[in-house]
Amino acid sequence: MNLQNLPAQQVVLETQELVELLSLHLTPADLSNCVQANRRWNEIFIPILWHTIDDEKLLDETALEALEAERNEIMDEIRTRFQKYGHHIRVLRAQWDIVIEAASFSCTRLKSLHLKPSEYCKIDEPETWAAYPEAAEAAEVARALVDTNNAREKARRAAGSEAYGAARIAGAVTPEEAERLSSLFSNEESRTRTLSRFEHCFRFMGFLSNFSVGEPESKAAPVAREIKQLPRDLGILSADRTSVMGCFPRDYTTTRLELDWLLLQDCWRLIAANLGLQKLRIERVPVFREREASRKYVHGVLGELKDLKELYMPSHLMDSVDFWSINEFAPNVESLEVRSDCIKSIFNSDPHQQDLPRNTVRGLKTLTLDLEYQMELFPGVPFFLERLPDLQSFKLHCRHVGHRINITDTSLEHTLPSQQRQQAIGLKKLHFIGAASHLASLLPHLPNLREIEVEEMTQETVLALTKHCQKIEVVSQPYDPWFIEDVHAERIPCVGLNDLLIHLPTLKTLNTIEKYIHVDDLIRMPWACLGLEKFRCRIVGLERLTESQEEVYSRISAPGYSVDLTEEESAVLQQFHRCREQQGQVYDQLASLTKLKVLDLGYEWRYPWTYKSDPSYEVNGKKYLMYEEPIPDTMEFSLDSGLDRLSALKDLEMFGFEGNNHRIGEKELEWMVKRWPRLKLMYGLAEDILESIEYDQKKAALREYMQRLKPGVVHDSLFVNNI
Repeated sequence: MNLQNLPAQQVVLETQELVELLSLHLTPADLSNCVQANRRWNEIFIPILWHTIDDEKLLDETALEALEAERNEIMDEIRTRFQKYGHHIRVLRAQWDIVIEAASFSCTRLKSLHLKPSEYCKIDEPETWAAYPEAAEAAEVARALVDTNNAREKARRAAGSEAYGAARIAGAVTPEEAERLSSLFSNEESRTRTLSRFEHCFRFMGFLSNFSVGEPESKAAPVAREIKQLPRDLGILSADRTSVMGCFPRDYTTTRLELDWLLLQDCWRLIAANLGLQKLRIERVPVFREREASRKYVHGVLGELKDLKELYMPSHLMDSVDFWSINEFAPNVESLEVRSDCIKSIFNSDPHQQDLPRNTVRGLKTLTLDLEYQMELFPGVPFFLERLPDLQSFKLHCRHVGHRINITDTSLEHTLPSQQRQQAIGLKKLHFIGAASHLASLLPHLPNLREIEVEEMTQETVLALTKHCQKIEVVSQPYDPWFIEDVHAERIPCVGLNDLLIHLPTLKTLNTIEKYIHVDDLIRMPWACLGLEKFRCRIVGLERLTESQEEVYSRISAPGYSVDLTEEESAVLQQFHRCREQQGQVYDQLASLTKLKVLDLGYEWRYPWTYKSDPSYEVNGKKYLMYEEPIPDTMEFSLDSGLDRLSALKDLEMFGFEGNNHRIGEKELEWMVKRWPRLKLMYGLAEDILESIEYDQKKAALREYMQRLKPGVVHDSLFVNNI
């Protein structure tokens, strides 16, 4: 098209590069409208509209159920749309069977694929497979459930349509097997009994089919390249695995059993058809029965994905993969996430083997091991990390409360000859989500560590960090608790976090709001981490006047008071000066952190259920719980106490003081607006969301005043009401 004679506005709208930039700011609904505007925009916007498809956002179970009579037509429409536009899709996140099926015949240019577990499955309570006496017979039948398309017509002719309903699942069955299947499905009673056998021959990862249709075969044309069928000897995991738990819906039917087997083929067809995949996350593929055969098959499919960088494997698939051969079947993978109980097989390697180069995995930069069950021991972790010389991030996640990650045998002296050991393990990020025992014993082997995230920070871990990890930049907890029950008299012991601030000059983030630093430790020595940008840790132990002492001080500090002080009044005056001195020393330490962007010193301290049995009070006929006052030995944050010493924190964007016994008023808010021009978020003035709590008029007035001073500041709370 000649654009020289067109008006400037039309030139913009006809220029593909400019239109593509505009599309980044459009919603899917806007893009759909643009597609229909004209032919030129249709050509430009169709690839943009179909670039990323997430069927969770496109398909709704409720809507499909409302159109039950038209479900087949809807599925045909999905197949047709994918056949026409599937080649435009680069990112696919799919949980619906029909989408996976349609994509497996039409999508060949995917860069990212996520096979998600369905959120709409109705799952029964788990029952062990061993509880079924007919498991052996069911396992025998299940061995026939393998795929070869050329046997389907033979099975149909041999046993008729009723047998074909079962034979279609298996594909490769002899006429004798088809006759047996036909007898199994000859009447409703035996059909129901047989299905109860079949369903316990399959292991699924939190998913089952969501569509029941008579003819699931795709009407779309197959992809141009040849897709190999699943090998005959793979099968499905048999019922003799008594240690495995199975979850199945009560309404399991022949058709759904059939579709689940077809789903297995669709998933692997889709993966094999997209050789340009860079990111693959598999969460819904049933497990193969034969480990060695499936290992060869999975290795073969993944080995064709030369551009693959990120891979997620559930435990049953990882069981079909040799971790130490990853350089052979996925040589370019840089990020690997493994879930569940196969982790023991990774660690169960002889630490004394001499042929180390053969067992070294290179190129892997990020490894996540997600534990579904308790892992008692992790032997030889340093040796394991040495065999991953390019690894930069290692994460262990134990998802069950109370389970522990127990690290053992952390000595390298007994694992490798000294001439074979590297100078140091190069790991930079270490994440432990779950209780970790003996973590401190691992840290001496990690001098290059930059970031550590640990759920249970201990004094031993702090000491090990200060001694062995001088390059550390981030010390963090994996998540915030939803409240902190801080009782002054029963406060948990301090773990010595202040030592990190004193001895680690490279520290940029201290994200440990659940922990605290006692003021006596805080003022002991100057901090070395002058580049700190994020400080989230409570400061406690400050001396504060009680309510009665406040009254005494107000009286003796009033203008014109000239009476000789009593012993009590002198003691109050001395304590007041000690309080001011402490507050000033804390301000001076914080003021040295001139690069701070986040300063969060508090948290919600009131656990609602604690007050349920306590006496309540009533105001205007409404009952309220008697919540505690703020934590007494905390910061004041008033200008009189020295808040103006924090004027140097000009980059501060977030300020939190929940639970602190503060005296912030209007003049303090005015000062913050003036001295902290980048302030965007405050924790401490948000409306309380605790159950049966009286509306705080004073807090509301301060919040409204701050909104008038600086409307852009957001008021929030870290507390989440999970009751």
